[in-house]
Amino acid sequence: MIPFAEEFERSALKFKEHISVNSQQLTGKIRIGTPDGLGNCYLASELKALQEKNPLLEVELVSVPIYYSLSKREVDILITVTRPTAKRIMVEKIISYKFGLFASIEYLKSTPAIQDVADLNEHRLIGYIDDLLYDQRLRFLEEIFPAARTVFRSSTVLGQMSAIKAGAGIGVLPFFMIQTESDLVRILPDKYVEREFWIQVNPDSSKLTRVKETIDFILNIMRGDDKIFNSL
Repeated sequence: MIPFAEEFERSALKFKEHISVNSQQLTGKIRIGTPDGLGNCYLASELKALQEKNPLLEVELVSVPIYYSLSKREVDILITVTRPTAKRIMVEKIISYKFGLFASIEYLKSTPAIQDVADLNEHRLIGYIDDLLYDQRLRFLEEIFPAARTVFRSSTVLGQMSAIKAGAGIGVLPFFMIQTESDLVRILPDKYVEREFWIQVNPDSSKLTRVKETIDFILNIMRGDDKIFNSL
């Protein structure tokens, strides 16, 4: 079991409590807030194993383009792309992960060849809606191509992937969402963006066995799937 670290601005503490293999099954409800891509395309299926081990545990996965509040008890566990700055929050980095440029095979058949970033000026680009962006570190396309001007925008990465698959244009997608998408082609493989996932919990909530066990479960599965998050 991987211990969960409590990290403040200049100090770090480690959880010392471990759950016995002979302890009772987890019960009650656990609510997890995540970015929409991670929750819908990865955790939704992986959490099945946690519930198979603990059939009395109720899981609520909140995977929407907004960060719910730990302080207001809207979620028990929160996963974000940006490292939190609040001092009274327990936080640990889960994993780094990568994004790349992708387009559908059909789109590339009918559009000019792409040799470098400047060629993107001749293409339809897909991205987020600026004034609905819930995390500024989601500006992936601008990081690769600062002059980018999108013609299709969606508030969710799932919406963007659907548009890309339909041949609406080129967009930036995380590697872990592309693993089974054989109809998508990576564009300019030397261009990528890297981000991190951070897991957070209130100190008082962390005392609950079901919260600690769920955090350890998430840390274990995501770190064990490093190749899914960082390679194709």
